[in-house]
Amino acid sequence: MNLNFEFYYLDNGVRVMLVPISGVQSVALGVYVRAGTRDETEKNNGIAHFLEHMVFKGSKNYSTPESMMVLEATGGYKNAGTAQEYTMYEAKLPADKFDLGLDILSDIVLNPLLKDIDIQKEKNTILEEIKRRHDQSEELVVEEFFHLRGLTTLGTPESVKVLSKGQFDSYHQSNYTSANIVICVTGKFDPASVKHKISQAFLKLPKNPINTWSPPIKLTGPLIKIIEKPDEKQVQLVLGGEAFGMTDPRRFALAVLFRILDFGLSGRLFKAIRIDRNLAYSINAGTDLDSDHGSWLVTAGVSPENLKELILIVLKELKKLKDSPLKESELADAKEKVRVPLLFSLESPLSQMEFYAQQALFRPQEILTHEQAIEKVKAVTTAEVQSVARDLFVTSNLNLVLVGPVSKFDIRISDLYDIIQRGNNF
Repeated sequence: MNLNFEFYYLDNGVRVMLVPISGVQSVALGVYVRAGTRDETEKNNGIAHFLEHMVFKGSKNYSTPESMMVLEATGGYKNAGTAQEYTMYEAKLPADKFDLGLDILSDIVLNPLLKDIDIQKEKNTILEEIKRRHDQSEELVVEEFFHLRGLTTLGTPESVKVLSKGQFDSYHQSNYTSANIVICVTGKFDPASVKHKISQAFLKLPKNPINTWSPPIKLTGPLIKIIEKPDEKQVQLVLGGEAFGMTDPRRFALAVLFRILDFGLSGRLFKAIRIDRNLAYSINAGTDLDSDHGSWLVTAGVSPENLKELILIVLKELKKLKDSPLKESELADAKEKVRVPLLFSLESPLSQMEFYAQQALFRPQEILTHEQAIEKVKAVTTAEVQSVARDLFVTSNLNLVLVGPVSKFDIRISDLYDIIQRGNNF
């Protein structure tokens, strides 16, 4: 596969990433805005996610939701999402429909109508989404874990209910600016033609400085948070702590480390928890990385009577990674589990678009191809993996969130602290 990218800036600071791909008949287009939950306050918490909903209610040239369906009529696809540090709008469509996709995405991002009547209607949808997440213990426990380090993406019922058109207009004007925007195109297209069309669509934005952020909130433990749900049958659990950001060179060793802990049936945690002891049906581990900080977490659903033992076993497995060097065979297997998804993503213009867009957003000085990322993974050593484990898996970086019938089974917080602080000799 012939794959070369071009990265450049428009005169007003908009970043553009072009990745032509031979042998495909589709094109993926992404507009990423460096604005998300991290740009919010407690008073307007949830506005980034709410705005992402609102742009599809109508824009200058596509004034109704129905008028935007023209893209789907071509067999194309569009989507949007909100994260801590960005909001993304993306489309995948036949190569000959690129102009239509660019016209729609640029118009909804730059010229949303943000009608007050639509805002009031959409509030009910957002509030129902918040309620649904809080009703689902598996989702609530993860949200509460991330709430330890800041605001949540959906916001709160209290903050969402009072959001007004004036706030939306102000947020859009302040954050949807030239320096905060990345345009990424992957797939089948003519670079010269696409460059011209992107300039026509986005050069109208005035030149503005990039958003600045306060330092991230650091997770400091050990901290235990319990949300009682007495009618639940299981306790949902998150054990996790501080990691580092996607600009940190240790991110490749981190990825390998967590493939050792969790990769289906072959992960250490699944073997120790499910296969060897049958303490829980499933257990997962992973990371969530932003630009300058991140989190690691282990999640599981467990019967209350098995909770203490499960936590103890997880801590023992984390300790093993700190204390005992990896076998080269296990390291090689973990590297392969990181490499293969990167290879698979080469087959999709959409996945490539997401891969390159996030780099252009947060690492424009160090944009890697898939092949270069794979080489970074291959170079990871057992010593590097163990060093990351020693940095992350310490008592002061252990935080525990529980949702479920905890008090019913005489589970005392002091017991949990004892397990974390002394029971495993961290």
